Amino acid sequence: MADPAASQFVSGRDLELLSRQRRKAQRRLLRERSRNARFAVVGAVSLAVLLGVGLHSGWMLTSSPAPAPLDARSREFAATHVGRIQLPAGEGVTCRVLDFHNDSGVISEGRRVLCVDAPVTTVDPVASDANGRATSIRGFFSRR
Repeated sequence: MADPAASQFVSGRDLELLSRQRRKAQRRLLRERSRNARFAVVGAVSLAVLLGVGLHSGWMLTSSPAPAPLDARSREFAATHVGRIQLPAGEGVTCRVLDFHNDSGVISEGRRVLCVDAPVTTVDPVASDANGRATSIRGFFSRR
């Protein structure tokens, strides 16, 4: 059996060998770190370039559909910001035309027109009834 006190004494040659191995390991670790850093920089730059090109060319993850072409009434509203409200008056033959100014919130009295000339609008009976609206909302959430 070897003497423990004798094993504590290491020759100079062994110390030199250990320090050489330590220096080699440090150089190898430095090379690995620099290589990994280069990979990270190249990956980040390529991702930034890809994202920049994609955004510049108009690509988006959630693309929205093309806007519908505007009709004459929509173009008029976009220019003036005035909406028209037509209400049946009295017996339902004539309709009152009210102009609603979207910018100021002012409602001004307009002219009277025949209700047959008024654009046809469909009124959902469920949407016009408060109980029907509540039932509709409850039905939506109960299906989920």
